[in-house]
Formats: sequence, C-alpha cells, structure tokens
Amino acid sequence: MDKWLKNVLYVKKALCLATMSLTLINIIKEYGNLIYKKLKLYLMVLHKELMFAPDAYVPVKLKEHSSRFNL
Repeated sequence: MDKWLKNVLYVKKALCLATMSLTLINIIKEYGNLIYKKLKLYLMVLHKELMFAPDAYVPVKLKEHSSRFNL
C-alpha cells in the first residue's frame, strides 16, 4: 500500500473517531441537561415540602442549618 493511500485511511479513521466523539459529547450533554432539570425540580419540591412540614418531621440537624440556608 503506498504512503498516500495510508495517509488517506488515517485521515478517514480520525474523522470517523472525531464524529463519534462529538456525537457522544452531544448525547452526554443532552442527558446531563435532562438530569439537571429533573434534579432541580426534585430539590424545589423537597424544599417546598420541608417549608410546610410540621416540626416533628424535620430532622433536628436540618432545623439547625435551615436558618443558614434560608429554608
């Protein structure tokens, strides 16, 4: 196999790997964004539940720290 054809195959393989990497990065970014939104929603719901929970249901340590975090 001559050198030119070998270089073309290396470039083709490199482009294929780069495309696969970009696709994988986009998939991770999309799922990461989805997970972030779900986690944010969960934390908002948890915060609201703790705001209106009777004192008996809120752990003592959480009550101690709640004033620091404005919960």
